[in-house]
Amino acid sequence: MVNGWNYKLVTIYWRDGSTSECKADSGLCRNWTVKDLETLRQMVENNVAQVEILKTFPNHKWRTLQMCHSYHFTENKRWPKTYAGKTSYPLPTRWADTQRPSKNLKKQKQPRVTHRNSVRYSPRVLRV
Repeated sequence: MVNGWNYKLVTIYWRDGSTSECKADSGLCRNWTVKDLETLRQMVENNVAQVEILKTFPNHKWRTLQMCHSYHFTENKRWPKTYAGKTSYPLPTRWADTQRPSKNLKKQKQPRVTHRNSVRYSPRVLRV
């Protein structure tokens, strides 16, 4: 485990006789520890809030956690509809994203657009 991530070390043997090493992780959480998987399972089954689950697994996106739980603990490999924990953030959110204001969560003001005839109008209401 390196900085909270589980990696497999892959050695590449090149034709010229040289080697390269790189760290690889699995996209479907196959290399998580048994302890981490059990923690995730218990948190989801106990309907712990999304923010607390993200805090426990700060290096992973919410979607990754959903996929991992689904892969290991559900028969149909889908996120359980019975999960009733409070969810406040979109799928690509990590723990660090919850610590700063998100542009996605605020309602953005619509920009005013100037027509080429210099008539100003809003996208919602035409003004002359």
